[in-house]
Amino acid sequence: MTLVFKQDRMPPVVVNTLLAMGWVEHDAEIHEEDEWNIFWKPTRPTMGEYSAGKPYQKLIHFPKTGILTTKDNLARLIKRNRGWFGKVYHFTP
Repeated sequence: MTLVFKQDRMPPVVVNTLLAMGWVEHDAEIHEEDEWNIFWKPTRPTMGEYSAGKPYQKLIHFPKTGILTTKDNLARLIKRNRGWFGKVYHFTP
């Protein structure tokens, strides 16, 4: 089975790494529209894109994780939880 990646502005180092590992880049002339295993895009996919994906397809972003993956949101979350839970939240990630 060939692993196929689809991309929109993927960093060259990632493209080269996947190609070196034997992955094949999605080609619209050869592959079906939904014939891919990993889809890399610089923006967060829509919920429709998540729900349309098949079990073997992965996107590089996870839904509803912005609160943990951006520094300002994570800092606000930790500050709020320090007020609720005390010393257990006295750390810096």
